[in-house]
Amino acid sequence: MHPFGSSLVLLQRPGQYIGNEPNAVYKATGPETLRIALVYPETYEIGMSNLGLKIIYHILNAQKDVYAERAFLPEHDALLFMQKNKIPLFTLEQYTPLNKMDVIGFSVHTELNYTNILLSLELADIPLLRDDRDERHPIVVVGGPASFNPLPLAKFIDAFFVGDGEGSIKQAVHVLKHCKQCKKYDKLKELAKIDSIYVPGISKGARKATTSLNFSDFPIRQIVPNMDIIHNRYVVEIMRGCTRGCRFCQGGFTYRPARWRSPEDILKILRQGIAATGFENVSLLAFTTTDYPYLRRLLFDIRKSMPDISVSLPSLPVDAFDDELFGLLNSMKKFNITIAPETVSERLRRVINKNVTLSDIERTINLADKYNYNRIKLYFIIGLPTETEQDVLEIPRFAREIAKMSGRISFHIKLSPFVPRPHTPFELEKQEEPELILEKIHLIKGKLGYNRRIRVSYHDPYKSYIEGILGRGNEKSADIVLQAYKMGAKFDERKEFFDFSIYRTAFEKLGINPAQFTKPIDAPWHIIDTGVYKKYLDKQREAAYKGLYEKNCEYEGCRGCGIWIRKTDFCNVLPVKNTAHEKQHFPKFSENGTICTGQYLLQYSKESTFIYIGQNETIQALLRGLNRAGISVCKRKGFKKRPDISAQNATPLGIESKAEFIFFRTNTNLENTEHMVALLNSAMPQGLRVVSLNRAKSKHDAQNIKIIYRVKLQKDAKIAIKNESTCELSKEGEWLFIKPDKDNFSILSFLSSLLNISRAQARQLKIIKDLGK
Repeated sequence: MHPFGSSLVLLQRPGQYIGNEPNAVYKATGPETLRIALVYPETYEIGMSNLGLKIIYHILNAQKDVYAERAFLPEHDALLFMQKNKIPLFTLEQYTPLNKMDVIGFSVHTELNYTNILLSLELADIPLLRDDRDERHPIVVVGGPASFNPLPLAKFIDAFFVGDGEGSIKQAVHVLKHCKQCKKYDKLKELAKIDSIYVPGISKGARKATTSLNFSDFPIRQIVPNMDIIHNRYVVEIMRGCTRGCRFCQGGFTYRPARWRSPEDILKILRQGIAATGFENVSLLAFTTTDYPYLRRLLFDIRKSMPDISVSLPSLPVDAFDDELFGLLNSMKKFNITIAPETVSERLRRVINKNVTLSDIERTINLADKYNYNRIKLYFIIGLPTETEQDVLEIPRFAREIAKMSGRISFHIKLSPFVPRPHTPFELEKQEEPELILEKIHLIKGKLGYNRRIRVSYHDPYKSYIEGILGRGNEKSADIVLQAYKMGAKFDERKEFFDFSIYRTAFEKLGINPAQFTKPIDAPWHIIDTGVYKKYLDKQREAAYKGLYEKNCEYEGCRGCGIWIRKTDFCNVLPVKNTAHEKQHFPKFSENGTICTGQYLLQYSKESTFIYIGQNETIQALLRGLNRAGISVCKRKGFKKRPDISAQNATPLGIESKAEFIFFRTNTNLENTEHMVALLNSAMPQGLRVVSLNRAKSKHDAQNIKIIYRVKLQKDAKIAIKNESTCELSKEGEWLFIKPDKDNFSILSFLSSLLNISRAQARQLKIIKDLGK
């Protein structure tokens, strides 16, 4: 029984609360099982897009006597429902309340999710402060970038996993399994012995964990969401770390050294992963994808061996584009170009160590024009150290200039306030006040004026202000988080929820001057050792003010940051030399159209929890099931090649159906349809079942199929049959049978009128759609 009961159907996008996705892990548990809830403190569509969560889920569930389940925060309507009905936050796999787990692990990537951690704990009926929790409560841990400064969360969290989770999580599991019956304090003392785990009140510090990218640690069988999410595709991390040395970028310093998978391993992962998931879109993930030394060869091999797969590269620097790369990408997928110059000013580029030129940007725009791209997004940072008004004015000047270069491309300029980050050369720089940032934004927009091909948006400077204050905070910052949460702060990353006045009042109530965090005098976060020397960060700050570039160690050799000097145990070779990056020329692919040999009508049923999945997402689940079964659906021609498939009108959520139909064209031989039905059912998610598969003359074959609805009536239901209704009605016991009188028949509207109830009440009735006689 689902914790939301019959009210599940009344919530927005109920599919996010049901679980049962393909490749989700289900295990039998016993007293010896270490049960872990992996919580991403955001909604399902955001949390399920995170690769780190998938990696840890895979590693934990590969361990004997360990069961990791997922949990996410509910949308606002479900949140209110849970609070009103005292329903604790639960996992998706077993609907287990979080307060019944042994460990709760949060993956935290932004300071704007700090209040969501407290919301998650409160929803789970777990005390917010770690000192208020006892043996009855789970151990609460945090991993992700937030662990590089654990101090602002130290009052709430029992332990922090610093750096790469692949290694430290295995060590922690070993400790927790063998100490399952120990006192909580003894468990934490044992965890504190692991170098990469910081335990407040016990540890003096921690050193970042760094691991190689092992094939066995990667989640090949990734969970396939039953509803659409932010990044709804197969993701492969091809490289971790970055050596470009942008002085504002925390990840570029904290995730050193650069490590990469071999092209052979990536292709093996893709072949197995696509077969196990049915995804048709792949994202190659890295801080800077084009720094992967074998990218062109990899793209060529993917295109050659998996021609139906489209590939996106989410992270491309300005100087990465050339004619050959555009040609390879163009043959796989046409996606919008996103580049990040960060600043137009040559002087500021030297300050931040962004060694690209304006001619690089112009060359990229010309290539995009050549390959018929319509939109380009440009990211700029404002409020950088030493920035002047003239530097700011360079942005609108340059935007007008590039708009003139191409009379067709539209440009989206995204402005982001500079946020100084711990463990970077700019970690002690002053952060500008939001009001000053807004003045600069308005100056840029004013100078641009109206231009139909240039759109300007910006990240809320008040959000960035809070990110900076909490990101460089100390133990006192926990009071800010707690006070703001008690006053209503939650989902701060969302525009509709973020309220800066809450934080302003929190500062006043606590007597805290936020300026102490916007221009700190020390760096308390250096209790965390990232492997990069503090003196190297200081040296880079000096170079910034002198306007000096730092060379890329991947090309120029070790620059003395500390990583290679310390000889991390998994690295026994120097970074790839220039020879690995030498460009090779690959033949171009011709676009030969696929010949469709057959067209079919597939009948399927929606049962169990799948009745809470919407029409579009059901079609997507069917397509991925077809892919997993080895059935290739033909694509329609166009800018974006979409599957050649058509479906009936959507059946409302919450209605069980045995008579759903889709029509599709394929070049796969489906002569043995009985065998194919069995094969398809083995590939479909739980609750989605193929009933029949038959050849079809056209997509209109399903229009003449008769439908009947069975409705289970309540005992006191009174039927008010309208004279204008031409539907055929009959009743047997508590069941009402309805034969629709038209194609666009709405069962919920009909029942609302017939039974004199609201559509919401009609939606909660047991309704079954079936084939008529």
